[in-house]
Amino acid sequence: MQRSAITSSSAKNVCNQILRLRRQIEPAKNRTPCDVFINHRGIDTKRNVAGLLYEHIKNNLGLQPFLDSKNMKPGDKLFDKIDPAIRN
Repeated sequence: MQRSAITSSSAKNVCNQILRLRRQIEPAKNRTPCDVFINHRGIDTKRNVAGLLYEHIKNNLGLQPFLDSKNMKPGDKLFDKIDPAIRN
C-alpha cells in the first residue's frame, strides 16, 4: 500500500511539472518558429550554398532555419514572413 502512495505522488509531481512547463511554452507557439535566419544574395546562392546550409541545420543540428525559398509559398507577403523570422 505504501508503494502505491509514493508512485501516485511521484506521478502527480511529474504531471504538475509537465503542465507548468507547457504553460510556459504555449506563448512561444504563436511566434514563427525560427532558430536561424539564412540571409543570402542571388539565385545561385539560394539554390546552392544557402539551400545546403538550410538542410544541414535542419537535419543535423535539430534547429529550425528560415530560408525564403523553403519557408515561403508563392503569394506570401515578403514582410509578413521575413520580419517575424528576423525578430524571433
